[in-house]
Amino acid sequence: MGEGISRRSLVAAAGAAAVAVSACTNTKSTKDNIQNQMTIEDYLKSKGLDNHGDNPNDQLIQLKTPFEPMFIVILHVYSNGAFNLDINHAHYEIPKDENTVDGRSRLAQRMILEKVGGGYRRFKHNINSNPLVYEKTRVAPLGYADYLNSYYMGFNSQHEIFIFYHSTDILLEQTALVRFGRNLIDESNGKTASENKSFYHARIETDVEDDLKKIGQLVRMENYLIDRGEKDSEISLKDQPTKYYSMKLIYRAPDSNIWMNIDPDTGNGAGNEP
Repeated sequence: MGEGISRRSLVAAAGAAAVAVSACTNTKSTKDNIQNQMTIEDYLKSKGLDNHGDNPNDQLIQLKTPFEPMFIVILHVYSNGAFNLDINHAHYEIPKDENTVDGRSRLAQRMILEKVGGGYRRFKHNINSNPLVYEKTRVAPLGYADYLNSYYMGFNSQHEIFIFYHSTDILLEQTALVRFGRNLIDESNGKTASENKSFYHARIETDVEDDLKKIGQLVRMENYLIDRGEKDSEISLKDQPTKYYSMKLIYRAPDSNIWMNIDPDTGNGAGNEP
């Protein structure tokens, strides 16, 4: 894994041409030179990211649907050097005795620390716990829900999402950790970006193991797998037609006035997922 994301490599990887994200197929990263100390809200408005649907960072939104996930998904964002940016993601089933707010965080941190400490490129190389295997009827090329890109990052049940930025230098803004855009990277076959009515309570995790805190920053978010409609109606998306979302992971590059977003298009029921 090397040194994670250094100041130079993160800016170069996320800000250069298409080759910068060649290792992150289906993932788009955008850089803008900021003049006059552009604020995060100015940047978001310039990108049309003024909340397409509900604000996923709002901690005060209360939902009727209980959040009872059986799975977590972990995204590990890192760079192996200039002009290279990787996202490795994997799904894990939550043991019953760990299915609490604190327990799910500990599970994610344990998987990340084992991967980083072992120098593994994929979560599936962890010795103590492998990611979920796909359903036999939907076998993926590598067999595991574990990829060096954003393919197959779909959901057909409630998940808690953990995003680990392998850098202590980037700036995360609590009010804009995640936004949802109006356009998808791939709009073939009539796909359109759905409004966010399912992803909520994105926040920076503060209770982080010291060994992990030394090398990066952790964000968590809840996917209720619902469509939250008018008058607070909430319809489960389980086994419903696929919805696609243009999810943006937002941060500021180290030692700069450059805001960036990483764009892993995702959806429920799409690809191979638990």
